Amino acid sequence: MMTTIAPSHAVLAEWNILINVTDGTENFVGYDENIMLGRMSTAIIKFNEEKGEGRTFSGSTYKTQGAAGKLHADALYVIEHVLAGRNIEYEWKYPVQGVKGE
Repeated sequence: MMTTIAPSHAVLAEWNILINVTDGTENFVGYDENIMLGRMSTAIIKFNEEKGEGRTFSGSTYKTQGAAGKLHADALYVIEHVLAGRNIEYEWKYPVQGVKGE
């Protein structure tokens, strides 16, 4: 089941950044430790990679935990459903190192 989440503060583990090749937007994708669910953000408007802190178009704030790359199975589930039926070409900003949480 997919849920729309109101703007909030997310703490992302097992995360990466999805780049929409068509329009160049970037979105956080990962496992939100606050709500214990996979999550995909709206477009990133600001990201301080050194601090692991970002803000998105919706007004949500994000704090990343650990290195980028490994994606949680719940995060991949969200991607599959959000992008289903859409002709969107995307790539990952950081190399994907495997899937956790399976």
